[in-house]
Amino acid sequence: MSHATDLALSPEPLPTPWLTKSAPDTRQLRCFLPQMTSGCCTSVTSVTSVTSVTSVTSVTSVTTHRLRDAAAARYLRRFVRVPVKAQEVRGKVFKQKPPATPKAESPRALYAMLPRRPFPSPWGHQERILDNYARAATDKNRKDFALELGTGSGKTLVGLLIGEYHRRDSDSRVVYLCSTNQLVYQTTARAKEYGVPAIPFVGTKKNYVEADLASFQRGASIAITSYAGLFNAGPGLNDPEVIICDDAHAGESYVAAMWSLRVTASGTDKPIFQALLNFFGDLVKPEMRHVHGSGSSRDVDLIPLPTYADRLNQLQALLDVHCFKKETRSDVKFPWIAIKGHLSACCIYVSPGAFLIRPLIPPTYAHAPFADARHRVYMSATLGEDGDLERMYGVGRIQRIYSDDVREANTGRRLILFPGMMTPEGHNAVEERALEKDHRVLLVTDMHLDTLATNSRRLDTRCSTRRTLSPTCQSSQTRKGPSRSSWQTDSTE
Repeated sequence: MSHATDLALSPEPLPTPWLTKSAPDTRQLRCFLPQMTSGCCTSVTSVTSVTSVTSVTSVTSVTTHRLRDAAAARYLRRFVRVPVKAQEVRGKVFKQKPPATPKAESPRALYAMLPRRPFPSPWGHQERILDNYARAATDKNRKDFALELGTGSGKTLVGLLIGEYHRRDSDSRVVYLCSTNQLVYQTTARAKEYGVPAIPFVGTKKNYVEADLASFQRGASIAITSYAGLFNAGPGLNDPEVIICDDAHAGESYVAAMWSLRVTASGTDKPIFQALLNFFGDLVKPEMRHVHGSGSSRDVDLIPLPTYADRLNQLQALLDVHCFKKETRSDVKFPWIAIKGHLSACCIYVSPGAFLIRPLIPPTYAHAPFADARHRVYMSATLGEDGDLERMYGVGRIQRIYSDDVREANTGRRLILFPGMMTPEGHNAVEERALEKDHRVLLVTDMHLDTLATNSRRLDTRCSTRRTLSPTCQSSQTRKGPSRSSWQTDSTE
């Protein structure tokens, strides 16, 4: 009998080196395989025929495809200390999948499934607007929806529930947009309070963490970023499927900035500003030519397109020369790249010391990260008239969704009055009527404290309300001259 056969039939226990990470002897491996598989998938002859095995990895690849018992495969991986990402059994690769996230019937029903709930259920108006949204969203031919929720009425929770619902329902890549980085972090903290997986993305895309991007790409978490983080020449989150715009009216300037070329009369922009002045000549009013001219900084003039329509090619050549210089700022260069070749669709505005070139309606259809999203939701305290949001975001008709009780009760709405611009009689009448009607009124005034106290006593005698005088500055009592103070009234009703 050959030496290999002797080894195969030997009942000797496995030597110590086999249980370590060091590579075992080939003969020891061949003698152990028949014992491990109980003779069901290989034989002494087949083992002795494997004479060219030189490493543990090669022996594993030769034998494991013959194993019919999954337990034997696991037993093999236990003792063969080599890194194996996936074990092949019967030609299949077994991978460990993450646990499936439970789905909800609607955004409203999702709240009861959140791991952390600060209160038992959403407010009544939140539930009703979520129900109205769920009914409207069944129309697959629409992709733009707008929700009106007043300030303080819980827009953030509504937006997070809608985003989390889409993420769970179809593993969608959801992006939640805020106007500032501070609101990005604030919304992320609020999402964690509710148990909604969310990751903030601020700054440039080179600072994004790869693991966070991977979590967003596979639909494991919601990406929360600013409008500027999505509307730029190279966004890091470039393929969202669902976009939620919080405080949609505040995002107008950020959306338009991607296609807005603004140059000033100072710094590296000065050569471009001077070239535009020379190009337009007398079309620019004298008071608009200098920063410190006679015109106010709020003055803005539109240069009519017909006055330079026949010179658009010269204007484009002029901007090409100046905008692509090495010293040109990136926020001048990239907007020019975006609008180059489309000057006929742009408006040119001039103010004291500045030019602004931008289209009347931002061409968001040309920005794939926004245009290719299959579902977009806009939330605002006041949606305004039809066509306002459409103009801001360059989209077609947006279906508006309201909660009737919010519109009737004016939940979250604020009314700010400036009675100082009225006559003294009108001033007093506005104060008295406001205190009589509303539950909470805050008056901010520039008065001496003695005058403020006199006015407070006057209103005390004429209105059945309780007031607390609260100067904003503790030192205002000893400082001479007018000081800004505030006092708040609380209704006794």
